[in-house]
Amino acid sequence: MSAASARLKKFAKDQFKTEEVLWKSEQEGNKTLMISMLLLAVVLGLCWAANKYFNAFALDQSVFDAAFFRCTPLLIIPCIIAKIFKNEKPWIKYLLMLQYILVIALMSSIMTYTVELCIVFPLVVSTRYYNKNFTIQTIIVSLGLMWVFVQMTADIGMLNLNNVNNAIAGADVIELNGRRFADVVGELVDLEIYKHAYIRYHYVPTVILYSMVALICIKVAGRGKEMVLEQREIVNKSSRIESELSLATDIQANLLPTIFPPFPERNDIDIFASMTPAKEVGGDFYDYFLIDEDHLGLVIGDVSGKGVPAALFMVTAKTLIKDHACMGINAGQVYTKVNELLCEGNDAGLFVTSFMAIINLKTGRVYTVNAGHNPPMVRRGEKVEDGLPGSNCEFEYLHTKPGFVLAGMEGLRYKTSSFSMYPGDTIFLYTDGVTEATDANNELYGEDRLQKCLNSKEWKNTEEMIEAVKVDVNQFVDVAPQFDDITMLAFNYLGPDGLGTRSNNSITVTTTTEHVNYVTEFVEGIMSKYNVPMTDVAKINIAIDELYSNIAKFAYIDEKTGEPRVGQATLNVIPVEEGDKVTGLTIEFIDSGTPYNPLTQEDPLTNLPAEERDIGGLGIFIVKKQMDDVSYRYEEHHNILSITKMFTKEEDIKKKDK
Repeated sequence: MSAASARLKKFAKDQFKTEEVLWKSEQEGNKTLMISMLLLAVVLGLCWAANKYFNAFALDQSVFDAAFFRCTPLLIIPCIIAKIFKNEKPWIKYLLMLQYILVIALMSSIMTYTVELCIVFPLVVSTRYYNKNFTIQTIIVSLGLMWVFVQMTADIGMLNLNNVNNAIAGADVIELNGRRFADVVGELVDLEIYKHAYIRYHYVPTVILYSMVALICIKVAGRGKEMVLEQREIVNKSSRIESELSLATDIQANLLPTIFPPFPERNDIDIFASMTPAKEVGGDFYDYFLIDEDHLGLVIGDVSGKGVPAALFMVTAKTLIKDHACMGINAGQVYTKVNELLCEGNDAGLFVTSFMAIINLKTGRVYTVNAGHNPPMVRRGEKVEDGLPGSNCEFEYLHTKPGFVLAGMEGLRYKTSSFSMYPGDTIFLYTDGVTEATDANNELYGEDRLQKCLNSKEWKNTEEMIEAVKVDVNQFVDVAPQFDDITMLAFNYLGPDGLGTRSNNSITVTTTTEHVNYVTEFVEGIMSKYNVPMTDVAKINIAIDELYSNIAKFAYIDEKTGEPRVGQATLNVIPVEEGDKVTGLTIEFIDSGTPYNPLTQEDPLTNLPAEERDIGGLGIFIVKKQMDDVSYRYEEHHNILSITKMFTKEEDIKKKDK
């Protein structure tokens, strides 16, 4: 398409929009005119009734009869016609206005000294159309009809005493001498002389006054059209801005990774992230990527500014960081090179705050670089007796000296810092949209509230953690508007073997059948504290083997291949207490896989030969027989299967031995 064709197309589009806006304005003008005419008809009716039944105006009723019965139909019928055509015809405004002017002219001839000022009604209403030409047409027609009815006034109307007096030379005082006033006037006044006097003393002053009002109305109508078009332009600009903001939101959403778990074939990491855009789009971003089989990159950042420029700058920064990190250079060198590239041609003066961590998934060593970003939070595990890490530490801020923002100044060198992670450790990254979220009292959410929320409970996984922070922030902000993007990324290091997190009574592992023994040993360690009888230990171990294996095989299924994929499972061991004594254990098996209640499966017919039985169902049947209670529930997108085993009493064990 040529430039000329493009301009022509744009002109036609804008012209159509202009005509559409003015057409809507004309329809609103018709409604205003109809309302004015109907109100006048109501007023006429009330005056007619008041004079007829209460002699309210002390005038001859024939005057009101002439005005009411001639003018009311002329006011109502055009409104009915406009209603029939749904106010959608361009000629409706001419019909309505012509009838309105006709009624006013007729009334001014019938009731000359009471309705003279009504002549301005149609003129004033015409300005609602915001059309100078239509207002001028109204003026011309009004004056023309008024002239016609001036000629009829003396014949069908009431004589204005002022005009009669002016038509009688030297007759300042009229002598009645017992005669009727009408007879005296009829003898003294020549109707032709009266008409000239009427024109001179009534029509001409009315025209002068009308002309002054007309000039004002023409100006108002013209300015009204300008305001309508200005308003349309404002709406168009607003629409363009909203379109740009929507485009920026789409750019952000489409370029940020949103598939979780991101690496389902790996059992050593748990990652979740989210970005909730504000109405005024900013430039928040996050990213995670495998540099090689043993190294993972985590990035979060926030671009200054708003709208499309910030979103596009975000794309550039995110791409450069990932590309350079995948070259295998250290974190500080990555930001040093990216800073130089972002400074080139940065005429808009944008900059980026960003934090990156490169994690060695075999050793747990983490290499970080901070370019003016918020300090991340880290929960480090403590080592327990068996040499495995626990997860009973709290989140703490990783306070390291940050470097300068990216794209802020050329020639900067960024330094790499490092620390070690153990299985069960978690890194939580966020942007200032979290800590600077503001409530209706202009109070900030703050770092302390964030830390308190993260330390409020043991999280099943990183997704639950981030969703809880979002809920907490939303509850704090309440009805206050969101001015900045809220972006978070959490990484849980499960260790090179995917053995996950464990605390005193809880363990989270990746769902592979190889981890059955690890889970069993963990529960056995707890059972040893309570001196659980060996017969009960064996039964609980059988139940753990069966239920955990089922989760590993069936809870997480790849939709494309139909094969099991790696997920996560949590076991919570809850003592059953009677007084100050532990008399049993409840074990919860929790997973976020496909919802499934194994207790709905029918028990196998154990009295049949093995070759005649249906396949499956025997394992859960054995669990139900050996446990004292088995229950299932589905809460917050998690399958929760609970088993309870009450310890066998010593006397029962002795009886069995005998």
